[in-house]
Amino acid sequence: MIRLALSASALALMAACATAPAEDPALFEQTDFYAAGLVTAEPERAVEIVETAKALPLPGQLKPVEPASAKRDVSPIAAIAEGTTAARIEPSVDGYMNAIQVYPYTEGALYRLY
Repeated sequence: MIRLALSASALALMAACATAPAEDPALFEQTDFYAAGLVTAEPERAVEIVETAKALPLPGQLKPVEPASAKRDVSPIAAIAEGTTAARIEPSVDGYMNAIQVYPYTEGALYRLY
């Protein structure tokens, strides 16, 4: 049985490799031949300066920067604990949508999952 399957496979592969000779050799002639030509470079154009959009000083937008507040003298451990509690986002009742808690994405925030 295996010999029959192998010989049938080999016969199919050999038959696939056989090709018939071309009947009309004129099909392979190049009738659309174009002679080679020189490629010329495009002439250089003058540099054109384009003005980009400028920010308009709309009322209430361009405000002066507030001066930096004085640094508090806090120990490193207390500063880390304070930063962790400030960055933590707790689940809220209003944040549920279809029984799934949805958190607003904030870069650097810590999310508490239940």
